[in-house]
Amino acid sequence: MGSTYQLTYRSSNQDSLRDGVDSLLKAFLQSVSTYEPQSTISCFNKAERGIVMDTLFRNVLETSRKIYRITDGAFDPTVG
Repeated sequence: MGSTYQLTYRSSNQDSLRDGVDSLLKAFLQSVSTYEPQSTISCFNKAERGIVMDTLFRNVLETSRKIYRITDGAFDPTVG
């Protein structure tokens, strides 16, 4: 999402850890990246029909709604 990351760790099996991290980041990007035109959140924002909401997106959406209510709208996830 326009950023880089670096992980430093010690492990005898670095490839499996790298694959796991890459897998999690890929799932994250497919779900909630506004940079990916076919991500779940991008499709949701375009009001496309038939969106399958994965657990990550559903959690982000529910948490956003909760914070919106708690802050009386001061936190508005629809802005920006």
